[in-house]
Amino acid sequence: LRADALALASDLAGRRRTSTGACEILVCPPATVLVETGAILSNAAKEVFIDMFQTGDLPDAVVARKGLRAETNPDELERWCSDAIAANPKSVADFKSGKESAINAFKGPVMRAAKGKADPKRVDETLRRLLAG
Repeated sequence: LRADALALASDLAGRRRTSTGACEILVCPPATVLVETGAILSNAAKEVFIDMFQTGDLPDAVVARKGLRAETNPDELERWCSDAIAANPKSVADFKSGKESAINAFKGPVMRAAKGKADPKRVDETLRRLLAG
């Protein structure tokens, strides 16, 4: 992840220039920490980096301003997963009969309910736990 962040920072360095025209290089480990801790999803990291270079804001400020914080409430995630499972009995039957790909039928509705802010890994884990029970 850090290598990806550094590559992205290098790509974006030309987007922000000082009044003398020189590139201003910002090194901001907290941005990668936000992804590593699950505060934001990796798909939001690029948007955070771009905004940081355009505005000079710190990662936390960008995340707050743009509403990019990942949804981490386990009770809410469980409710979204339960609702998706209840709405699709055919995929439940398919999954329980061994068709692994049937789990994907639940992920879209969960991500829509979470407005794209649910961690896909946690969604998968929660769905599998609920379907096993």
